[in-house]
Amino acid sequence: MEFAARKSFVVILITLNLIHPKFYSQKKYTLEECMALAVKNNVTLQQALLNVENARLNFVQSQAAPLPNLNAGFNHTYNYGKSIDRFTNTFANSLVLSQNIFLGSSLTLWSGFMQWHGIKAQQYFLNSQKELAIQQERELKLAVVTSFLNLLLTMELESVSEQQALVSKEQYERNKQLAEWGQISKSVELEMRAQWANDKSVFISAQNNTKLAQLTLAQLVNEPNLFYIQIAAPETVNVPEAPNFKTKPQEAVLLQNGYKAMEWQVLGAEQNWQMNKGRQSPAITANFAMGSGTSGLYKKYENMVLTGEEPIGYLKNGDLVYAPTFSFQNQSVVPFKDQISDNLNRSVGISASWAVFNGLQTQTAIKQAKINLMQARLNLELKRQALIKEWVQAECNATGAFQKLMAAQEQEEASLEAFKLTEQKFAQGAAGVFEYNLQKTRYYIAKSSKLQARYEYAFRIKVLDFYNVAGF
Repeated sequence: MEFAARKSFVVILITLNLIHPKFYSQKKYTLEECMALAVKNNVTLQQALLNVENARLNFVQSQAAPLPNLNAGFNHTYNYGKSIDRFTNTFANSLVLSQNIFLGSSLTLWSGFMQWHGIKAQQYFLNSQKELAIQQERELKLAVVTSFLNLLLTMELESVSEQQALVSKEQYERNKQLAEWGQISKSVELEMRAQWANDKSVFISAQNNTKLAQLTLAQLVNEPNLFYIQIAAPETVNVPEAPNFKTKPQEAVLLQNGYKAMEWQVLGAEQNWQMNKGRQSPAITANFAMGSGTSGLYKKYENMVLTGEEPIGYLKNGDLVYAPTFSFQNQSVVPFKDQISDNLNRSVGISASWAVFNGLQTQTAIKQAKINLMQARLNLELKRQALIKEWVQAECNATGAFQKLMAAQEQEEASLEAFKLTEQKFAQGAAGVFEYNLQKTRYYIAKSSKLQARYEYAFRIKVLDFYNVAGF
């Protein structure tokens, strides 16, 4: 049985301490380095930054919307069979090549301020996405701080449990020697051995908790191939003597980036509502177009000679109407560049349109935009109420954690004095094994409780800093 127990203990130690070294960081990371890596590698934060970039593009595009548009085009066409050439206005029964080029522009002169409201809406939505990204980063940093503090706590608890196990080992070895000399009974030795075994079990659990805390922090850091992270523990964790509540709940709410983001969303919804109301107004647009083209039938004629006349119709009195006929000695296709200038055409105009009735689309869009605005305002109020509740809860938690820390300090001091006295009495034979182990256990429990209370208070102060936008 003793051999089996020792074998199990060795297996556990190997499992906890001899995991493949590639899973561990060789470097020890500070809190600032952990936060920087988390900000760099966090996928959710990267998505938030992409949302910011997308909102920025929408804002830039909305700014360009009032500018005049410009369109250009070109086509190259072969006509087969009988057709009318648009440049010569004559029939063609053969293959005819034609080309067209055009340039057009339009500018919205009036649209009920729709474009202006659209620009403001996109600007406010951009500001909202920026605040959300900042909030995401702050929440990530708070999570890293929490995980970092938890790892520090588990490391100190591991150290305490190790000290406890070493003390038990020393006492067991001392009492084992005394039992061999016949100065104490064998039962005392066995009781100390059992206590040592129990303390070793506690130490192993503490080691495992440290590994799990390392894993949790490494997952937040999200550095490739880093499964367990080692940290550079600070010399001390600064803990204020008492919580200081400088910021009122109403002020703390206004400092939160998540609340600011929803404020911008309300403003954006207002502009979107105004933009949809502009759809009721007529739209006035200025237009300009210019074009030209070429035709294979567009020819140049030289040395025209009158050859006669031919009837082309009748007058009301029945007389025939004649038109002259001509012949040409030379015919040549007009060059491309000459046709472009000859066929050049331009147009300038102003158009107005007004959706008198479009199946209630305009009215529905206005009402829906109004509903979205009302929902945004209600969401903002809900956010305000939730943040006030969270801040008050954080204040209560900090106060409670401080009081708990004060009580834990007193408990540790008293337990230490009691353990020292019992240890002296046990060494003199005036106290039994049960009393000694009881006082020792109470002392280390009190010491662990103080550590937990201290780090809990440090965490609660960091949460207050988060709501006060201090250090994040």
